[in-house]
Amino acid sequence: QTLSVEYRDTGYFVTVTAPDSVELSVDATPTGQTVVSDASTISVLTNAPNGYKLYLSASDSDLISADTSISQSFIPTASGNTISLNSWGYSLDSTESKTWSPVPEVSNPGDLTETELVTAGATKISELALPNYPDATNIAIYYGINSDTSMPAGTYSTTITYTAFAEGIPPEKTMQEFTVEECNAMNTDSQIFLRDFRNDQDYKIVKDYNNLSRVLIIRS
Repeated sequence: QTLSVEYRDTGYFVTVTAPDSVELSVDATPTGQTVVSDASTISVLTNAPNGYKLYLSASDSDLISADTSISQSFIPTASGNTISLNSWGYSLDSTESKTWSPVPEVSNPGDLTETELVTAGATKISELALPNYPDATNIAIYYGINSDTSMPAGTYSTTITYTAFAEGIPPEKTMQEFTVEECNAMNTDSQIFLRDFRNDQDYKIVKDYNNLSRVLIIRS
């Protein structure tokens, strides 16, 4: 597993912690059986004004053997309460009858913007609309595999990446630079973050229904 973290030098941050690896030991049967991992806890911490969004992807959506003589792989076919035979998937469901989903494949997710990552197919697995510092948000994720005896014995793997984006980080613009024209162009209830250079304090500006702006303070 790898971690991708977006960081900007504005006083805001997002951090992600996760186990180094997830291992499943499967004793295959002729008709197949599903084996489920213990919960992996992903912790996300941020002080960003609008919280964070966390995405999941894999370097290869197939679980592949390092043994080049094995051409078969476990494909990411999982939907609803089942994982197809000789396939694998993930679940955020802590109940016994889990709901499974396939893990999407995305190349170099750490090099992508959030928009690019979503376009590439990464799955959002958690979000929070407020800062949670100093208490991290914990997300439990499970991985499962269904295998029969037609799969050659061996170790099959891929690299899972959790990519977090801090949301609502103020742009490089001050309150003093913000113009009346820019305010008039805002939609009702839309918001913008500005910094007052007089006190180096960040503010959230929300446009209200009567075409004015009200100010909510966001302390960095």
